Amino acid sequence: MTRKIDLPPEEHVRAVMAGMLADTAAGGPRPTVLALARNLGLTNAALRRERDYLASQLEAALSHLRRLTIDNAELRRELETARAITRIGRLDAAGHG
Repeated sequence: MTRKIDLPPEEHVRAVMAGMLADTAAGGPRPTVLALARNLGLTNAALRRERDYLASQLEAALSHLRRLTIDNAELRRELETARAITRIGRLDAAGHG
């Protein structure tokens, strides 16, 4: 289940940004990311929740990737042992693994 926020089209965002920059050129306040989000109807709380949700999903994916990497290495070692395969990079100067 995702909590995706419906973002406005890029063209609309660029138009709003252009308007904000024009206001600044006319002596108005400097544009900020928060002001842009407000002008686009995106609330800071919703953006923060979405960011936190996506960060937790990323952390879960990274944890799974780390686990799969460890499992893959273990399975590879087991396969090599079962097939009596010795990697050349593992031999020392005397030819021992």
